[in-house]
Amino acid sequence: RKEAEERRKEWARVKEKEEKDRKQRYAERDRRNRGKKPVPRELMAKANELSDKSEQAKQQGNMAGAEKLLKEALQMNPDHGLTLLRWALLLERLQRYQDATREYEKALEAGSPALFDRQRLVAQNNLGLMYKEQMNRHDKAEVVWKDAIADMEKARVNNFHFPYRNLGQMFEKNSRTYEAIPLFAKTATIKKDDGLRMYGDLLLPYVYQDEEDVLAWRERFKANVKRLAKQKLQIADPIGMDGVPQYYLSYHGRNDAKINARISRGFRKMAPSVSFVAPHTRGYSPPPPGKKIRIGV
Repeated sequence: RKEAEERRKEWARVKEKEEKDRKQRYAERDRRNRGKKPVPRELMAKANELSDKSEQAKQQGNMAGAEKLLKEALQMNPDHGLTLLRWALLLERLQRYQDATREYEKALEAGSPALFDRQRLVAQNNLGLMYKEQMNRHDKAEVVWKDAIADMEKARVNNFHFPYRNLGQMFEKNSRTYEAIPLFAKTATIKKDDGLRMYGDLLLPYVYQDEEDVLAWRERFKANVKRLAKQKLQIADPIGMDGVPQYYLSYHGRNDAKINARISRGFRKMAPSVSFVAPHTRGYSPPPPGKKIRIGV
């Protein structure tokens, strides 16, 4: 309990500092945008028209045409948030990841006009993926996904789960399990996904500080298995799940047959489809004693 309380206090201090830094960065961005020369209304309207036409070209599979239209639109209005976002999305689709990263950054800085809430969230989420997967800059991905989460909470957007999930998955892989758990829980709530809720509740670290840490995580795990068994959860698509992370129980070096059996019973209850038995095997009976068993591989 003492460690948990210290952890909560540390998280509160970190969150307070992050919020202060975020406000400062956003204020600087707004100052830069106020200092820019405004684009004439007629030119902005023409740029918007070209940007919209680029979407039609992309939907028709005409990537070269979409690229040409976007470049023309950005020549007329280089600070148009939605056009920059569309350009970044096209570059990512063309696997020009460095260029896409740069344009996502520009889109988030744009102010003529700036991105709307949903557009900004898409840019932030995709930029985080570029940082993480293409540049291996987990530090930058963390900042931009936390910005997205803060912006969502401020704008009361409650139907966009990707930044929560992506940040949770990155924290899980980086052994920041305590921080990943609430992000998976939030994602499960937004998506109404009981499979992901189960995953977050049974999450285990890859690495432990000491024996005491192992025991504490095992107690949490066992308590959550019992709690999940009492809930009326439904998993419609078990194949599409992220998995069930009890695999990492094997790292503890203990006999976990009973707890794995309990998980199996609970999982069959949540996802009845996994109990399917092929019709031609239902009448099977074992061979009499002494007769060889035939096995097909």
